[in-house]
Parts: sequence; structure tokens; C-alpha cells
Amino acid sequence: EYEAKRASTHPSANIQGDTSTGEEHEVTKFQMAGKLYMYNPEQQQYAERGYGILKINESHDPSDW
Repeated sequence: EYEAKRASTHPSANIQGDTSTGEEHEVTKFQMAGKLYMYNPEQQQYAERGYGILKINESHDPSDW
């Protein structure tokens, strides 16, 4: 049975101050906007589930390899 799961639109925590993204020591080599689709086998069609930015980053720190 297919059941769509919905993400909460409310923040789960209040974050104060600067937050780390994990991309501070990386260089973005490629970036583009994209959409995420999920297949519904009952209706035999795709439904849009969200959109965002796809990034391919390169790290110059050997400890990240």
C-alpha cells in the first residue's frame, strides 16, 4: 500500500548563532537547481516531492578523503 509521507514545515530546533554547513573548506565545482520526484505505483505516475540545489564540491583537505 502506497502512503505519502509529509515532512514537517515547523523547525525541530531553534538554532542560535552561526551554524556549520560542512562546506567551509570545499570548493563548489558544479551547482544546479533540481526537483525530486517519487513514483506512486498505485497511480502509476510520479509526484513532485520537493526542489533544491544539487552541488558537487571538492575538498582540498586530505583528511576528508
